[in-house]
Amino acid sequence: MASAENESAGLLERRQVGVYRQGLDGRLVDCNEACARILGYDSPEELLRTGAFDYFNASDQPTIAAALKDLGTVNNLEICLRRRNGTLVWVTQNIGLIPSGDGDQIEGVLLETTEQRLASERIEYQVTHDPVSGLPNRSLYLDRLMVALAQSQRRERPLAVCVVDLDHFDLINATFGRGLADRILKVVGDRLVEALRLEDTVARFGSDEFSLIIVDVDNEVSIASIAQRLLDTISHPIVIETHEVRVNASIGISMFPGDGADPEMLLKNADAAMYRAKDVGRNTWQFYQPEVNARAFERQMVVRSLRNAIRNEELVLHYQPQINVQTGQIECLEALLRWNHPELGIVNPEDFLPAAEQGGLIPKIGEWVIRTTAKQARLWAEAGLRAVRIAVNLSWRQFQQPDLIRRLGVIILEEGIDPSMLELEISERAMQHSDRTMTTLLGLKNLGVRLALDDYGTGRSSLADLKRLPFDTIKIDPSYVQNVTRHLDDAALVQAVITMARAVGLRVVAEGVETKDQLSFLRDQSCVDMQGFFFGKPLPAFGMEGLLKMQH
Repeated sequence: MASAENESAGLLERRQVGVYRQGLDGRLVDCNEACARILGYDSPEELLRTGAFDYFNASDQPTIAAALKDLGTVNNLEICLRRRNGTLVWVTQNIGLIPSGDGDQIEGVLLETTEQRLASERIEYQVTHDPVSGLPNRSLYLDRLMVALAQSQRRERPLAVCVVDLDHFDLINATFGRGLADRILKVVGDRLVEALRLEDTVARFGSDEFSLIIVDVDNEVSIASIAQRLLDTISHPIVIETHEVRVNASIGISMFPGDGADPEMLLKNADAAMYRAKDVGRNTWQFYQPEVNARAFERQMVVRSLRNAIRNEELVLHYQPQINVQTGQIECLEALLRWNHPELGIVNPEDFLPAAEQGGLIPKIGEWVIRTTAKQARLWAEAGLRAVRIAVNLSWRQFQQPDLIRRLGVIILEEGIDPSMLELEISERAMQHSDRTMTTLLGLKNLGVRLALDDYGTGRSSLADLKRLPFDTIKIDPSYVQNVTRHLDDAALVQAVITMARAVGLRVVAEGVETKDQLSFLRDQSCVDMQGFFFGKPLPAFGMEGLLKMQH
């Protein structure tokens, strides 16, 4: 018997994997050096003095003992143990019952698998989490939503799905670059997590969109309060390096069970509600309503039709003159986009550009407008008509395009026009007062085009900005012009703008002139150039050509 025990002891020492024996009560009887080393002890004796393995999960040891009584052996069992210093170690064990004079004992071998386990967890994490924010991705989100829906149904408690989309985030991306934009997304994600409970879920599906699961809510009033708190949290200034950035968001909300019974339907309806929030002005929240879904479908149909309109040459330009009221001459023409729909006739841009923006068509349409304008300027010049500049509105999406200057230069070169015959109108709201804005403006000026600051009075440009920024023209927003004879505040603002612009050598155009009284007021303030229905409605190219010939 002693010989057999010595032989067994020798086997314990020779094995490279951890080998041990313990009683059914978990008390350690014997172990080898490898077993002690895996668990962070200097010798088997140190480990044996502890008396037992320190299981991370207290229920593991009695569960193993019960399984052995029924099965006799348990193979490839992966469990987590605590090392001597308190850190965790994963091991894979093969365990069997052996007879002993003192009753049955457990004999096992164990192999450390911590690195493999951590590597597997890293891979699983990468598969189920967004790399930028560290939040769950769509796959994990849908899994959690399935579980949450089952629990909500069982408890008969409502659940909310929220889609959070950051407003104009592509502008931040273009202004500050992707690296800083990703850090802003990480901050926003962290803020959303901090604003909710542990049992709720915040996920990022990509781009600037987050999706939330808010469980066990009382009613729509409580979820509305939560949504407003999220908007307030997001809008706090974000300071990264030397930049202070403010971000707003639009939130769409759908409720279980009323707005859908499965994840895809709840997400679809929350997404429709989010677009409704953007439509009503952004930086707000909206609950799903069935008619919102219908409008979303209608918007998708408009986007699809617009893509065909570009291919089928259904887009056209109309031109509205800017008149020098002292000479009666046309100083400039503003090119205005129209859609000549095969069934609806002429459609104005306010009826289709919002859908074009959401469908990502603005850059393509904007480039078509510039090229068509340049081509028309060349055709009129070749016809021997008096040279008249044509103004084109540059959307904020176009203004933020990294390759804007290159694209514009190619158009000017290919169409063979004098670049000074092209005037780009840029809204105050399209610009961020940053080094990138100045770089873009100077790049455009270097091409030889003229620049106009559009809708002045709706943004935050000061007199100092007017002196610093390389604009040639300032256009006063129509909302002020149309009220100059009714409201003293608007009259004073228009007068001040004209005085300021003249002081820094800028040409001033008053937009939206519709009455003789408005014309008289502006003329008294020494405003020379005006635009509006008082001087005529926008005309297609062939109609405008007739007017140009009369002035030749």
